[in-house]
Amino acid sequence: MPHSGETSVVHGPSAIYKPLIPYAAERSLRLVLVNLRDYPGSTRYSEAELSALSSTDPKSQRSALDAQGSEIATFLLWFIKKEKIPRLTERGGGGLGLLAWSWGNTIMMSFLAQAAKLPKDIQEILGAYVRSLIFFGMCPGSSSSLCRC
Repeated sequence: MPHSGETSVVHGPSAIYKPLIPYAAERSLRLVLVNLRDYPGSTRYSEAELSALSSTDPKSQRSALDAQGSEIATFLLWFIKKEKIPRLTERGGGGLGLLAWSWGNTIMMSFLAQAAKLPKDIQEILGAYVRSLIFFGMCPGSSSSLCRC
């Protein structure tokens, strides 16, 4: 389907966004629904990853969340290339809008926290495509790494 040049990658449990599909289509907005790890249809966490995420050791939790943030960067690079997403333009076209909900907010914040640690060329690529970030429905008690509301 032709779209307006803006592509929104929606991050979280994708079934929650299905009611938006007809509205997006009416507005020539392309929605890409991405299931987070460990949700149906996505890669399961390993026992080691689950252990790190649920650990009481902040360093273990941070390491696990850092890895999740890096996975988002890797996905975005792949998606931009595979789908030939247009770069942001001065007139406001192109690029990606990223929306996170619930547990997806934690993962998206991990992605942002990793930005300065990414290689410079990857920072520049993502900077040329990521238009906006929307954090929707923050998890109550989101300090808990296993919040799944």
